[in-house]
Amino acid sequence: RRVRQYRQMLIDLHLHTNRYSACATSSPEEVLAAARACGLDGVVLTEHHRVWPEGEIRELRAAFPELRIFRAVEITTVEGEDVLVYLPDIADLPTERSSVGELIGQVRRSGGAAILAHPLRYRDTIAETLYANPPDACEAWSLNIFSYQRPGIHAFSERTGCGEVAATDSHAASGIGLYAVRFSSAIGDEADLVAALRARDYTPMQDLRRLQEMDAALSRRAVLARQGIAEGLDTPAIRARIGGSLSFIDHLRAGLPAQVFQHVPG
Repeated sequence: RRVRQYRQMLIDLHLHTNRYSACATSSPEEVLAAARACGLDGVVLTEHHRVWPEGEIRELRAAFPELRIFRAVEITTVEGEDVLVYLPDIADLPTERSSVGELIGQVRRSGGAAILAHPLRYRDTIAETLYANPPDACEAWSLNIFSYQRPGIHAFSERTGCGEVAATDSHAASGIGLYAVRFSSAIGDEADLVAALRARDYTPMQDLRRLQEMDAALSRRAVLARQGIAEGLDTPAIRARIGGSLSFIDHLRAGLPAQVFQHVPG
């Protein structure tokens, strides 16, 4: 289904801008304009280890009054797992680098919600600690999650009982609208967002037509990526040439076929 078919509280839970995430390529204004154009009701800005200042968020909300703009953060733990942290009061954000178990414990004590971002992106297993102390949800659909990874993610969800969400993890405006969740209740602030996440009051969605078009272009991008590899370019330079995710290029460099990286199963 297309994003625009949904009319109420369709929110992207995970995205980045180039203001506070060095790996992102689009400005906040470009990202929010894309969100507005594709029919999202809201977005959550989840920069890496950085919370948006209140004053700057007020400016964005004034510039895009038709969007709900929320603040959260993406934190990398000592195990290398990335966790999205949503808090009713973002001032309670954990500031010290910690283990994933410690981080989730801190989030729970602060009355927040934690989502495991792009499981299995960087390794073939999920940190064992998370099986005993699972997050509220894990991403099962994302621009940085491919169809071959989903069985392992679903198995983690089933074993731990955590929820499954869809979110773009977009680092460029072009990815906005491909994934989101639809909330059945109104989300007015971060406290509402946390409550809905913990209650699992959401339905994952994806824009299948756009994803299929993106998958169809994979082979062309893979050819260009392999040309860059043969030229001796590093991964960021190849990404600047062809776009897409860093992990896509790294896995091609390791010899995996492009078809592995389809988002929609063939």
